[in-house]
Amino acid sequence: MSNRWLLKWSIESFVKVGTSYTVSLGTDGNWGCSCPAWIFQRRKLPDNSCKHIHALKECVKIAGGVYSLESVTIVDKGKVIEFSVNDRASGVGYMVYYQTDTGEAIKFPVRKLDAA
Repeated sequence: MSNRWLLKWSIESFVKVGTSYTVSLGTDGNWGCSCPAWIFQRRKLPDNSCKHIHALKECVKIAGGVYSLESVTIVDKGKVIEFSVNDRASGVGYMVYYQTDTGEAIKFPVRKLDAA
């Protein structure tokens, strides 16, 4: 039997200090999250997705695919989820801020990465 989850990302919560959630992309293309909203109420959520999944999907669009997010730091600050992404292909790092109430994602470069 193959592994159900293809890729996983950890999201540190600033709302609940000391808590982290895992957002996963399944081999079948479905998404999952370890947060209580997704576990207990996903059928009531839009697209069966919590704010963490919605935010990560937006970041994937901006990054140009899930494999561009292999080096990403994600922090849930309640109404804003921050992504710090290192894009090794272009050598540029950037931040993405996802507004959980509006669904808007804002991207801007933060630094040039050192060449390896």
